[in-house]
Amino acid sequence: MKTDHLSKDILQKVFKGDLVLQNVNDEPERVLLERIMGEKDVLTK
Repeated sequence: MKTDHLSKDILQKVFKGDLVLQNVNDEPERVLLERIMGEKDVLTK
């Protein structure tokens, strides 16, 4: 169906970050994930 294809295209764009304006000052996702994981480790100890 045409809507299935459209939904897949939209989801791909969402996960790639193509649907929002990117702020060049935002930290890279790798850095963000490392920070979140570090905070999670602190909270679970």
